Amino acid sequence: MMILFLGAFLGLTAMIVGAFLEHGFGNTLSDDQLKSFMTALRYNQLNAVIIALLGLFLINGKAGITNPFFKWSSVSFVIGTVFFCFGIYLSYGFDLVFFVYVTPLGGVILMLAWILLCIAALREKMLL
Repeated sequence: MMILFLGAFLGLTAMIVGAFLEHGFGNTLSDDQLKSFMTALRYNQLNAVIIALLGLFLINGKAGITNPFFKWSSVSFVIGTVFFCFGIYLSYGFDLVFFVYVTPLGGVILMLAWILLCIAALREKMLL
């Protein structure tokens, strides 16, 4: 249930950030900063949908109970999205330069999330 909530919350966050960018905040950023913000926003949007879908799957499907890779993939998507997207948002949006250093870690965690999801799918199909 928490994964679904986090997916919905991250979707809401993407909408809020997008609105701020469209309605003036984007004008205060340099071209490079705006490009980074837009990358973070795209990842935030995509990952919010994936996390919400995984949350629904975990709630409604019995596979989540017997296949821990679905749960770990979901958790990795949440952590990776927060580190990657919010690292950029905080770094450029609030001039908190330190947070730009967590962005690559978020990217690696997102890659791990995809690997775990692949394993989960294979395990379901082939019973690995």
